Amino acid sequence: MINPMKSYAILIHPGHNRVYYDNAMNLMLEEIKAVMLNTDCPIDGVEPTMIAKIPYVTFQVEGDLSHEATMMLGRLSAFFALYAVEAGDMLRPILCDAKYKFPESINTILKYIGKTNEQFTHLMINLATAACKTGTERKRLLDPLAGKGTTLFEATRFGYDTVGVETNEKWIKEGENYMVRYLKTGRYKHKVQTESKSEGKRKIAKMAHITFANDKEAYQAGNTQLMSMIHADTRMVQKIVRKRSCDMIVADLPYGIQHASKGQGGMKSKSATALVKEALPSWLSALRKGGSMVLSFNTHTTKRVELAAVCRSHGMEVLEDAPFVGYEHAVDQAIKRDILVCSL
Repeated sequence: MINPMKSYAILIHPGHNRVYYDNAMNLMLEEIKAVMLNTDCPIDGVEPTMIAKIPYVTFQVEGDLSHEATMMLGRLSAFFALYAVEAGDMLRPILCDAKYKFPESINTILKYIGKTNEQFTHLMINLATAACKTGTERKRLLDPLAGKGTTLFEATRFGYDTVGVETNEKWIKEGENYMVRYLKTGRYKHKVQTESKSEGKRKIAKMAHITFANDKEAYQAGNTQLMSMIHADTRMVQKIVRKRSCDMIVADLPYGIQHASKGQGGMKSKSATALVKEALPSWLSALRKGGSMVLSFNTHTTKRVELAAVCRSHGMEVLEDAPFVGYEHAVDQAIKRDILVCSL
């Protein structure tokens, strides 16, 4: 006997900045399909819908949503609330326990000019998770262009281990200091270990490894997470990150507006493609077979077709079909952002 189709509605988070909120509805139309790919509840009929003059994303499922499905829906980047649509426009709220390890505050307290929107970072991690086929029980995420750590902090909420590499020592140190202060303020058990790595007489990396847990019992039982924050040239990843130790790479490429990317010998290039072409072999040394990579870029300065060609030339499969495409959106007059998703 076939179960009847049931309708559900997702309310978009009202706390987004206005520019991103205007895009969040369209971005969720594909994101929801991505996060549901590996669940036991195939969905259909995803579309924007006005109910009592309030915008929702609605969809249909055969029968009731499973617990796994509600958990994944709760992890949507712009998620605020889920409802079952019953007689007419009657909405019945449904509990969605996303099972985050840490609260949203871990990534919203630290503010600075040029910070990538946390919800967009969350979206990229969702796509990387959906595309990842390593089978690893607890994922490890690498951000080879870590800045002050936005991606690392967001991935920590998912329960992932993280490693960030950043060439700007001031930025990565600020991120490290913030994380340690956050853990201390929240009374989370943790420890910090530092080390450096040299090649010959030349120091190539300074590392801070932060081991922590979201409660005392988990920490004492050894059920901890690890965040490694590394000051180094991103082209040195293969020399400082253990080979095949990461399940996904997530990076926000330079937009070529305030900060141009740097190529060989420090030469500046407005296109992030040159940076990826140089650094990708090193990044991929850390990625497990079946791992995924998600890169965001400014379409005004970086051509998707060229970036995709670079990734393919290094043995990656570029995912060009739904739900891994359809994320282009305007940030401001100088930036139109898009996402490239690949698998190894």
